[in-house]
Amino acid sequence: MQTNDVSETEQSIFDDGLFYRFYDEAEAVRWRMTDYPWSSIRTQDVSLAWRSVVREALIGELTTFSATERFFSDFADDADFTQWLTIWLYEETKHPTVFLRWLDAFGEKFDDRFMLQGRQTIPFMPSRMGTLATNVISETVAARLYVMVASQPNIEPLLKRIIMNVAGDEARHAAHFYRYAKRRLERSENPTQEKVDALKVLLFWTTPGLNQRVGHPVNMLVNHYKTSALAQEAVPLDALNAAVDDAYKRVRRVFGTLLDLEIRSAEDVSRHLSSLVD
Repeated sequence: MQTNDVSETEQSIFDDGLFYRFYDEAEAVRWRMTDYPWSSIRTQDVSLAWRSVVREALIGELTTFSATERFFSDFADDADFTQWLTIWLYEETKHPTVFLRWLDAFGEKFDDRFMLQGRQTIPFMPSRMGTLATNVISETVAARLYVMVASQPNIEPLLKRIIMNVAGDEARHAAHFYRYAKRRLERSENPTQEKVDALKVLLFWTTPGLNQRVGHPVNMLVNHYKTSALAQEAVPLDALNAAVDDAYKRVRRVFGTLLDLEIRSAEDVSRHLSSLVD
């Protein structure tokens, strides 16, 4: 006969799992599409440059669906993490949706083909720790970029509110990916290899030259934005570069805490990586 009893040596997933705490956090801060006063957008006052900025953000946010499929496949035996992914998918799917809704006020339309093309992603890393580390970085960078965009003096008021909500989601997701990475490291039978995998990701993301080889949508968005003269009329390239640099500094501090290493520069990352591999 099936029973729900938990032995004294086992721990309830409700007590031990991260998902249930993260679920409560998400519920407490969730924003709704219906909360926005869409009719308040003064379309005549919004430049083509700002519409270009939002289109860039929209494209960068479209890969969530296909990424989630790969997450579920690669982490199929992790009940807690895959439960949390359902929240992550829901919240991340709202991001392109809210940008589509804002652009719709200007008569811009997007078809199914556009949505499906936007879902294309690069293959995941063979390392689970590498995948988690990648998402800690990407969510941190995205959050910092959104805050920077929202701080621009000529941003449309409703768009500013939308972007700050999206930034809050991204920052919270970064923190949650961090906790799952931390838990993986704590439970690993080979913590040294886990550290090596995380440091490799950090090295490629935050080292000039190597960064160009990172195919994550957030990194690709940053690099593509640097070629968009129209979008830069609304959000200057200097502001973008400063935000990315600031995000990288934060990421290094976060990885230092995660891996219990002092990491202040790309040189530190290389040094620790060489020490662990030797």
